[in-house]
Amino acid sequence: MICASWILIAILSYVLIYLLENVVIPVEVRGEEPVLQDISIAKLLDFRLTTLEQDSWINRLGLCESGNNQNAVNPLDLDGTASHGMYQFKIGTWKTFVQKYDLWNWREWEAADWSNTMMSDYHQTTVLQHMVNDTSVDFSHQFPSCTRKLGWPPKR
Repeated sequence: MICASWILIAILSYVLIYLLENVVIPVEVRGEEPVLQDISIAKLLDFRLTTLEQDSWINRLGLCESGNNQNAVNPLDLDGTASHGMYQFKIGTWKTFVQKYDLWNWREWEAADWSNTMMSDYHQTTVLQHMVNDTSVDFSHQFPSCTRKLGWPPKR
């Protein structure tokens, strides 16, 4: 009887993992025109990507970069190009990290989707949550002025 219970638990665990990774639900991405995107249940449940200390650092980074203003645009940043949103991403950098972390079904995006998500505090914060746990990210290159003021994000 005990063996059968463990087998049943194992089977149910595999079924649950399959459902979490493969069943998708439509989620509205807000921008000029709302877009429905399919997101796996597992990605929706992965809301604790960061520790509280990392969240605090991300918040301070937003304050430093833009005063936590998701609509902020700096038309002429230190390198002479424009930066956008709460964390002042450049479009090329934005695309690089969204693709690197394979977020939000980006392969099906149109040009406007890149701009709309780049100006969203939710989307920018999600990318930052991935970045702070990515040891290959050079924060002194990505956010030079604010990294000098804040230091690097805490490790997980």
